Formats: sequence, C-alpha cells, structure tokens
Amino acid sequence: RKISDVYNADKGLTVPEAVKAGQAISNIILGTSIPEDGIPGAKTDLNKGKILQWALNKDYNSGLVIDGEVGTLTKNALGNHTVRQGETQYMVTALEVLLLMNGFNPHGVEIPGTFGAGCAKATGQAQRAYKLAVDNIAGKYTFLKLV
Repeated sequence: RKISDVYNADKGLTVPEAVKAGQAISNIILGTSIPEDGIPGAKTDLNKGKILQWALNKDYNSGLVIDGEVGTLTKNALGNHTVRQGETQYMVTALEVLLLMNGFNPHGVEIPGTFGAGCAKATGQAQRAYKLAVDNIAGKYTFLKLV
C-alpha cells in the first residue's frame, strides 16, 4: 500500500478519520499491523513512539531500538531538535503522522516530510489543545505531548 491509498491530503478529516489515516500510514512506514479503526488505544500509542524513534534514527543516527517505549534514550535523542516550516526531514514525516494519530490534519505526509503551511497550522492547533506555547514549531515538548 501507498500513503495515497489511505490518505488524501486535500480532504478535510474528522478526528476519527485523521486517527485512522495516521494508524494506516504508521503501519505502511513501520511495517506494523495495528488496527486502523480511528480509535486511539495502546497499540496506536506504541506506534506513536515507534514513528518518533524511526525518524530520530533516520535523521540523527540515534541508534534507538524501535520499540515504541518513549523512555530516557528516546527523550535524550530528541534533545532540543526542532522542525519548522520549510524544512524537509524524516522528523517532519513523524510529526505529520503523529498529528494525524492525535486527530489533527497536517494536509500532507511525505517521506521525508516537508514542513508546509498545513503542517504548521496543525502543529499550532495541537500546541493550543495541549496547552503549550503556540509557535507552530515542533520541539521537544510538542513531540512529547504527541507521543
């Protein structure tokens, strides 16, 4: 399957539709088979951690075991890295998928991801929802809230 088979970036999505798309895309990227039902749960949460670890390994050669457990090693690898509008990297892909799995539509998922206006808007929406400073830049605290 391809991302375009499960997600239309131009379409508005309800929260369950966004979660379902995120679940499906995480399965495609990670080779996992969590339920694609639009209902967040333990398996979805595990894939959230895995997609972050996958991206940290791809962009920063972090050497993380992709187990979904966001512990000390993953948090240390995340460090003070940020992703912002105009950047292209795997961490943007992770951000796009994490936004979807949390019910926010970034209006695009690419590998590696390109942080566009839709992703910036969705990042700000997530920051507002999780009571973080709203700067439309995904840093450590934004990523940790999303996973």
